[in-house]
Amino acid sequence: MTNYFKKNSNQLIVVLVFLVLAIFSFFAMSKIYDAKPWFPGASQSLDDKKLEVMGLASSSTGASVAITLLPGDIGTTVADKMADLSGYFIMIVIVIYLEKFLMLFAGTLVFKVLIPVSCLAFIVGILFPRIRYWANQMGAKLLVMAVLFLFIIPLSVGISNKIDQSHQADWNQTIENAKQSAEEIQNSDQSILETVQSAATAFVETFKELLNDMIDAIAVLIVTSCLIPVLVILLYLWIMKLLFGFSPSLPAMPRGSNLTKAYRNKKHDMDA
Repeated sequence: MTNYFKKNSNQLIVVLVFLVLAIFSFFAMSKIYDAKPWFPGASQSLDDKKLEVMGLASSSTGASVAITLLPGDIGTTVADKMADLSGYFIMIVIVIYLEKFLMLFAGTLVFKVLIPVSCLAFIVGILFPRIRYWANQMGAKLLVMAVLFLFIIPLSVGISNKIDQSHQADWNQTIENAKQSAEEIQNSDQSILETVQSAATAFVETFKELLNDMIDAIAVLIVTSCLIPVLVILLYLWIMKLLFGFSPSLPAMPRGSNLTKAYRNKKHDMDA
């Protein structure tokens, strides 16, 4: 009898511990996460990248407008291609905002849903021994899912930063060249550009090089801001599939089972 009460009291203590953890996660940890970001470096990196992309987009638009000041249609093709780049920059900025929203949403999902449900699964496993194995498995899987979801965006940002750092100087130089070239055209004497074809052609060649630099910057930004986050999310989904996936195949029925014998007897009666 003493062992019975001791066992029940230990189970009750464990149940209370999991219940307190669930309540603490739901009411306290979620507020702590919302009040002060846990990954300020990742959040600041996303803000810095957004400013860089917007700077490149502004420089591209300004260069496109400046090229139209050249006489005739000599710079129309380059100007149109410069203007087309704005769509890519907008797409990259949207992805950056989505990453920031996911970081903010992670606290709500992890601390108000996944961790409390995981604790409740462990409690169910303690109170109902017949489903203890299933409940403990579900609780452990939800806990792993919560931890991975909490770190998925910071991990993606960390990988992207390694690549962005090697191109930071090139992007700043591209923005500076775009501003300088646009100012040179605006400050140039239009009569000289109209009479001296070589001067206008030199400006066009400069903007062609600038266009190539912009395209290179977009290619790198698409990889670091779009492709890498997608690959990290796919890796997360693959891990979730390994954790929660199951095979719907049914086990083969033994030849000597009672159900098989009943089926054979019924078939024999119908044939007779």
